[in-house]
Amino acid sequence: MSFKKYAIEKIASYIPGYAGYKEKEVRRETDALLRRHIASILSSAAAQLARSPTDASVVAQQGVQCSQYSSVNPPEAKFCMNCGAKLE
Repeated sequence: MSFKKYAIEKIASYIPGYAGYKEKEVRRETDALLRRHIASILSSAAAQLARSPTDASVVAQQGVQCSQYSSVNPPEAKFCMNCGAKLE
């Protein structure tokens, strides 16, 4: 399969304008990954800033809060039931 993919990419490289198209495609994918990563970090920080002492006591009574999606999980949970992230 990888040989076939390599052969197709090799043939496509002879098409005028393909290299520029491929560079833009890779750049768009990289930008999207970076934006999602930064958004998750900012979301986590915002969730931590939004907590008040009363919120913390409610979470302690109800369970553990996920840092990524702010969903409440059972106190004994090691991973988020919603997204699978490791709980602290």
